[in-house]
Amino acid sequence: SGLPRCTEEEFEGYEWKDNKKKDVPVDFDNHGMDCTRYFSAHVAGDESWGSGMAR
Repeated sequence: SGLPRCTEEEFEGYEWKDNKKKDVPVDFDNHGMDCTRYFSAHVAGDESWGSGMAR
């Protein structure tokens, strides 16, 4: 119970906003999940995830 202590504990609570135009995750207790999502997008070759972000 309580806040997640590691990325593995974040998987169960990861949620997506109800947005009809694009998939956007709820930005709460998801730091490890963000890293996982960015890494997965990079490995998959999806360059759109990083637009507007500092590299």
